Formats: sequence, structure tokens, C-alpha cells
Amino acid sequence: MKHARLFRSIAFLLALTLLPAPAHAVEQIYFTAVNITIMPLTADTMPVWIDGVLYVPYTVFDDHSNGAPQWMNLGAYGSYNTTKQTVSLYNRQGTMMFDLVEDTCYDLNSGRTYPSPAITRNKIPFVPVGQVCSFLGLTYSYLTVPQGILVRIKSSSNSLSDADLIDTGKDTLNNRLWEYNNQNSAYTPPATDSPPLPPENNSPETIPLYLGVRCEGGGSAAALVNSFDAQSVRGLFFFSPEQLEAQDDLVRRLLATGHSVGLLLNGGTLDESREQLARGEGILREMACVRPSALLCPEDQRKPLEEEGWVCWRETASVRPGVSAQEQARSLRNQELVRLTLDDSTETASITGSLLYQLKNRQFDIRIPMETRL
Repeated sequence: MKHARLFRSIAFLLALTLLPAPAHAVEQIYFTAVNITIMPLTADTMPVWIDGVLYVPYTVFDDHSNGAPQWMNLGAYGSYNTTKQTVSLYNRQGTMMFDLVEDTCYDLNSGRTYPSPAITRNKIPFVPVGQVCSFLGLTYSYLTVPQGILVRIKSSSNSLSDADLIDTGKDTLNNRLWEYNNQNSAYTPPATDSPPLPPENNSPETIPLYLGVRCEGGGSAAALVNSFDAQSVRGLFFFSPEQLEAQDDLVRRLLATGHSVGLLLNGGTLDESREQLARGEGILREMACVRPSALLCPEDQRKPLEEEGWVCWRETASVRPGVSAQEQARSLRNQELVRLTLDDSTETASITGSLLYQLKNRQFDIRIPMETRL
């Protein structure tokens, strides 16, 4: 059974490469560090989020290219064969191969396959951080710093804590940011996918609208997905850790068909919600090697979680029981931007198809829930 689920997960994940990828984080500068070396902010170093997975240019894992001193490097190397369109990353642990044509990743020695392929951005191959670190025996940290987000990749030779690096490296971070801003007078947030986000529809007659779904075991989440897919609409589906496990097949279907998956947190305290978050992250990582796209949490916990770098859903309206689809769509016309939350009840599912039709007919612009726009 475990093997069957593994192969099914891999098949779904490979399908993700054919779909538009959501971006992650809001207006953030992303830095990369290799052990104690904070790298310059360039296209050769800056991370991106692709389908909920954190990627970096393959050269970050190449000690010939990453600028780390020999006594504090990763002990890893990489090469890009432009003729065969393959990327190899290797150290004493083994060699991980990425085939850019076949969209595959595998262990060169054993033939074992891995779910996340390499992605080419601006002619540079990007590789999944967590997957590569695990294979090469490395670790990484995702750190919030005053200048933005710092992604730090570490080897066993590293002896400096994350806190100490942030403290001793603050001048370097400021200098990197100053250099970047001077080179990019027209600022564009770097932590987004390429190609660029779809153009906004700025017509005064349309209203941008995002759809979020609370999946709480109401029994009709699959019916909601059917309605979304029938009208080519994409949504952000929030699951508690328990529901992630209970509805794992649905979660894989959502990821494979271009929807986003977030975590539903309902802890009575911030610490309780953080425990749920850690558990949910682990389940998603084991299930599909992805990270939650966003969080749906109690309002009083939203600010501290956002300060930790998470994108939190800010509902502006919800589907009301007993109200017709036509009336619900009409009531949203007074908003400049709509974040509409649905539940997975049978009642909501029964009107969702009609509601989506009414929203489109009333010139709402139903958009893919990319984190840069939530």
C-alpha cells in the first residue's frame, strides 16, 4: 500500500510541471547563504517558490561557483550539460541527476527517482532545496531577517548558528541589498516564478476575486473541486493536519490540477497553532514534497505568523447558507477586492457551480490564488 501511494504521489507531482506555478511570499527580498557566506543578490543566487517548493539555482550547490571558502564550503559540486540538458549535483554521498527534457530526477547510482524536477528560469536550471539537501546530507534554514528572507544551506563543517550569522552578517545583508537596489532601479520582487505573473485586468468594470475553501470534513470537498475544474477556476484549499491525512488522495488531486493547498489552524493559542503548523508542514512534505501555500488562522494570530514569513488568508466575505447564488454574487459588487471563503458542506457544494457562473457573469475576475496577490 505504501509503495502504491508513493508511485501515485510521484505521478501526480510530475504532472505539476505542466501547470502554472504560484509564487510565494509578499514583497520580500530573498537572500541565499552557504554556511557563513552570504551570496550577492543576482539571478545566479536568489531563491524562488515553484508550486510550493523552494528552489535555488543549481550553482548554489557547486563549490566552484558559490563563493564559499574552501574551509567552510558544502563539499558538493554541480555541472550543467547544455547539450544533453542535464544537471548533476554530487558529493561523497552520491550523484543526483536532473533531466530537463524528461522532467525527471534520479539517483545516478541506484536509479531511485525523486518527485521534484529541475526548472529552468531565465536559462538557469533551478533545483529543489529540500530534496537536494536531503540527498547530499546537507541541511537548510528559512530565516526572517530585517532585510527580507534568508535561505541558508549548511554542511556538517558549519559551526556558526543561524542567530550568530544574522547578527554578524547584518552589514553584509545591508550591503547586498544596497547593491541590488542600485542595480535594479525599477524594483521587482525576486521571489516569484518566471514567466511573469499573468497581466492584471484593470478594467473598472471587473473586480478581482480569490477563492478559499475550508476543508473540515464536511463531505463535499471533492464535489467543490469538480465544480471548480468544470469552470476552469482555481482555488486555495485549507486543510487541518487531520484532514490532510484523511483526504490525502484529494490533496494530491488538487496539487496535480493546479490548485493550491494551505493549512487550516485553529489552535486556542499561538503556540497550539504553531504545533499544528509544524505537523501539517511535515505531512505535506512527506506526502508531496511541497510547502503550505498559505495559512487560514484565527485573526488574533495572523500578525505574528505573517511576521514569521507566512502568507495568511484575509477573508472579505464568505458563502452564506440559505442565500441564493445570484444574491451572494450581487452582494459582493461593493468590494474592490474579494477573498471569498467557502466551506465543504453539502449545501455549499450544491450552489457552487451556479455561484461560479454568477460571479463570471457579473464580471468578477476570478484569479489563481498566487501568494504575491493574496
